[in-house]
Amino acid sequence: MKIKTDFVTNSSSSSFIVAFPQKIRRIEDVEMFIAPKYSKTIYDDAKAQKPMRITNKNIVQKLGEEISHGFIKEMEAFSSWGIGGRSYEDEFCEREGITTEDLRNNQTWRQQLWDEEDRRRLEVSTEAAAKFISQLTEDHFIYMFHYGDEDGEYFSEMEHGNIFHAIPSFRISKH
Repeated sequence: MKIKTDFVTNSSSSSFIVAFPQKIRRIEDVEMFIAPKYSKTIYDDAKAQKPMRITNKNIVQKLGEEISHGFIKEMEAFSSWGIGGRSYEDEFCEREGITTEDLRNNQTWRQQLWDEEDRRRLEVSTEAAAKFISQLTEDHFIYMFHYGDEDGEYFSEMEHGNIFHAIPSFRISKH
């Protein structure tokens, strides 16, 4: 268990799945789509990874798994945190004929709820990945980036500044 001994911050981070129309070989390949202030960082981060081709037969599955480790709007409907109306936890308890107290006191039911949520998250994430991929051509290369405001103002701007607005991209909140 980690114990925080100094100031607690409300930091956030996000992952971005970005589809460039070609493999990034030069900084100019990035500068066509990204503001100059961020181009070098994106270029360096892209060069440090092996991009995925759209033609990769496992791309939807891989992107679906990446998306499922974060939060996208489509996940609100079944969140046990109660976002967007009635929680999935409430639905689960009603379906199983138990109370939320019963759920909290029974490890088997809690595990069943968590397993169902994980399956639903992966389904929704895979559907979102498939929809994203369907809008691209076979020439696209997929890169993944991760930026968070815990790394300072510059990276906070990269996370929240909509820097990928000029290129097909997908944001996954990791708050």
